[in-house]
Amino acid sequence: MTTHVGTHVDAIGHVSVGDTLYGGVSAAQVVSETGLTHAGIESEPPFIARAVLIDVAAYKGVDRLAPGYAIRPSDLEGALRAQGVDATEGTIVLIHTGSNDTFLNDSAAHATSSPGLNLEAARWLSSRRVVAVGGDNHGLEVQPGETASQVFPVHQHLLVNLGIYIIETMKLDELADRGAYE
Repeated sequence: MTTHVGTHVDAIGHVSVGDTLYGGVSAAQVVSETGLTHAGIESEPPFIARAVLIDVAAYKGVDRLAPGYAIRPSDLEGALRAQGVDATEGTIVLIHTGSNDTFLNDSAAHATSSPGLNLEAARWLSSRRVVAVGGDNHGLEVQPGETASQVFPVHQHLLVNLGIYIIETMKLDELADRGAYE
């Protein structure tokens, strides 16, 4: 099995910027054969907070965003305005792209080319001081990325720079279909 076979939360120590993990800790000092000794998933608190579903697919008038579509702040703002809700401090934000069905129907494409957040959208969400961001796609951020110079910039921004949790491969279709935005 691959590492992305179902819904999961990325540990804060999941990625680094160079050798640096969240909190300025050197990966060389905390990565071991058995896992992380700092910021591993076992140290994650439970999520008990208000959640908001941002249905970007519906906002764009489609069932599923196109593979490689980069979700921008204007998409998030427009969808929230259309839904009549807002992402405020302490909120868990869930992004519906409609791409969940590609996980079962075309898993190779799901992993290599999926709609998702671009770095500016991640910055927009983090400026609202959210506690976690989840999505129905493979890795939350747009794949392939918008630039070849930075690998997983959304992960680096949210996890490493700010300690904001990422939840991936969520099943959000039923919530979106019901209009359960909050």
